[in-house]
Amino acid sequence: MDLYDAVRNSEILDDGIAEKLGFKSILVENSDFSFSKNPGNANGNIVAFSDKAENLGPYLKNGCAAIVPQSADALGAMKKYFKDMKDYDTAIVIDVSAIEKAYGTYRALLMGKAYECVGAAKRYGIGVGIATLASNADEMLSSIQLIAMGGLLGLDEKESKSAIALNRNIFSRARK
Repeated sequence: MDLYDAVRNSEILDDGIAEKLGFKSILVENSDFSFSKNPGNANGNIVAFSDKAENLGPYLKNGCAAIVPQSADALGAMKKYFKDMKDYDTAIVIDVSAIEKAYGTYRALLMGKAYECVGAAKRYGIGVGIATLASNADEMLSSIQLIAMGGLLGLDEKESKSAIALNRNIFSRARK
């Protein structure tokens, strides 16, 4: 199974890094995919969701490819959108770098909320992606580390590999 990751900064990629980390390819923001900043241009884009007061309904209705919760509050607010996400064929992507950058009890809170989200997404039949979305080289993880993170989020090894392989489908649907 081919594994894919996604990052936010192309400057962190040197020649052969994808293979060294165990990926077929690493997708890069603004060349392989884009984040949507407003509902009007959400069609096919990825939505970074950080404010639980924000309404994701218009993004979902306009055909966004995936939602990437960026905080514990956003992860907690996702439950109310799962039915619409299933109806609009929208995936959820867990941003591993957000968890990796967090410390102490906030990291535990993020992990708990992400675990709940992944479990609910599986129950609803929503696609789950796991990506580093690294913005610098220190945040890069290998495919084995992402598989292990999937295990911490309640996925078995096969589901974790599928979630990492799904990144290609999720991010390639996003418009550049």
